[in-house]
Amino acid sequence: MRGMRTITSAAKIAFGYRLCRRIGLYVFLAIIVVEAAILIPSYRNYERDLLKSLESSAQAALSATFLKSSHASVSDLKLLGRILVSQKVIAGVILYAPHLKEIASFGMRPALTKEAIAQNSKVHHRSQNKKWYDISLTSDALRAPYSMIARLDASMVSEELVAFVWRILGLVLLISAVVCLATMIIVGNLILAPVIKLRENLIAAYADPDHVDRYVLENRFQDELHDVVEATNSLLHHVGTSYRDTLKAMSAMANQATDAILAYDEDGNILYANKACVKLTGFVSTKEMRQEHLPRFEFDNHEVSVSLPESMIADAYSREAQMIGKNGNRTAVVVNAARLTKTSKSPIRYYASITDISELRATQKKLEIQNAELIGANKAKSEFLANMSHELKTPLNAIIGFSSAFVSQMFGPLGSSRYIEYAGDIHNSGNHLLSIINDILDLAKIEAGRKEIQEERSSVEGIIGDLLTLMRERADQKNIDLSCSTQINGIMLSADNRMLKQMVTNLLSNAIKFTEDGGSVRIEALACKNTHTISIAVSDTGVGMDEEGLQLALQTFQQVDGSLMRVHEGTGLGLPLVKSFIDLHGGTLSLESEAGVGTTATLTFPPERTIVLDGERATA
Repeated sequence: MRGMRTITSAAKIAFGYRLCRRIGLYVFLAIIVVEAAILIPSYRNYERDLLKSLESSAQAALSATFLKSSHASVSDLKLLGRILVSQKVIAGVILYAPHLKEIASFGMRPALTKEAIAQNSKVHHRSQNKKWYDISLTSDALRAPYSMIARLDASMVSEELVAFVWRILGLVLLISAVVCLATMIIVGNLILAPVIKLRENLIAAYADPDHVDRYVLENRFQDELHDVVEATNSLLHHVGTSYRDTLKAMSAMANQATDAILAYDEDGNILYANKACVKLTGFVSTKEMRQEHLPRFEFDNHEVSVSLPESMIADAYSREAQMIGKNGNRTAVVVNAARLTKTSKSPIRYYASITDISELRATQKKLEIQNAELIGANKAKSEFLANMSHELKTPLNAIIGFSSAFVSQMFGPLGSSRYIEYAGDIHNSGNHLLSIINDILDLAKIEAGRKEIQEERSSVEGIIGDLLTLMRERADQKNIDLSCSTQINGIMLSADNRMLKQMVTNLLSNAIKFTEDGGSVRIEALACKNTHTISIAVSDTGVGMDEEGLQLALQTFQQVDGSLMRVHEGTGLGLPLVKSFIDLHGGTLSLESEAGVGTTATLTFPPERTIVLDGERATA
């Protein structure tokens, strides 16, 4: 009785496991399939044996009956046949003479014909409904002067087969049930029960990450389960140790961070604050922060302060704020906050890193004041230069005019030729100085915002042609090949004519100045059909510049190499002035250069400054 209760309890446990039920079902189906494979040939063999037994019984009865009546009359034979039919030995028969002549028939007529007897062997036939079984018996088989075809009642064969199938099925079901139950009990109690216990421990360890190694399983197994439990226990020990060590390391790293780090749970309670956060808020410990429900934050100059969880209008943000700490102290900070999704199993829901920018804001304010002062000083400088340039131009024009009169000996001979030479030097130096003053005056006006463009139609081809004529002599002095290519027929440029000439002059002058003897300088003008822009490019085979030199070349009063300034003269105003002029026109100046190879400077004017001439009509 006790053993029965034990088996029942074990069976209940086994049936409670899904995998165990599946295994039981698979075992049951496997047994059914195997037994079915065995049953089918067994069924056929049993059916054959039953029919053979029926046939043998009928043959014996017929032989015994007709053997003694070998000389009986036909009427006697019919009487014997009816007796056999009435006694259900046979259902019907046809008698044939040796020459296959039908002598008599009685009962149900068989489906077989006399041709079956002619084969001189046993022939049998079963009806479609399986109830009747026809056999042929030769005279040799009967040991009588007759041959016959008999119909036998085979219904008992079908009934016996049905009973046979039910007996086999019952036995199979019983065996299957016993085997399945035994399999389920063995698998459930020896394999699945420990695995389920292991699963429960893993789930508990997952829910309690701080004490993972508490959920190791007692290892009392002596098979492969011993290895599984041993590996799982080792994993739990390792995970528990690693988890605690990782928390310690992360806490140590967070406490070394200069930024404040803060974390909250789903209900808005502080879970963690590093040392920088505690210090920034003015507290001594995280416990004090929890008690005071601080820090709080004011965003966008709002008077209402909110906690970090209350400020989460999105999954993450980075915003400036005023952080309110102990005793209402305010600190300018940048808050980088985020929240974890609700699917996260972490107790942390909201977290943030907080950067103290109070010193940065104080420095920024100081820089803004200094910048305003520098802008004012630069404006005063520009105005001073503009005023001084006008003051210098008046006496300088007089010097240039009088020196020109001396050179031309307008009022009579000067005497010595040296006077004329010196007067020429004064005149040339005055013109050079006047050019520098004009450049300074233009830059000063641009910086002061007082320089305006005098819009007019300018012929790029005409200006380039005039300037090539002007620069040809300087190029020939250094044996420089000065060439030109223009592809802007029928196109004008809306620009300040004086500024345009000054820009091209400065580019050509620099190219010739910094190209060695025997080099080449080329100027190209192109109208782009796709962008409707006009570009003027001046390229040379001069000394060239590196990347640092390109940036320096656009600064006022600077040259890439100080030695070049002494060799070639110059103030360093050429390219900065070109850059300022092209900016006023809304265009761009691009420089491409390689040291020792040469430089290409390109002026590009915007499409709205392009004027296309169509007969007498102009379109911009």
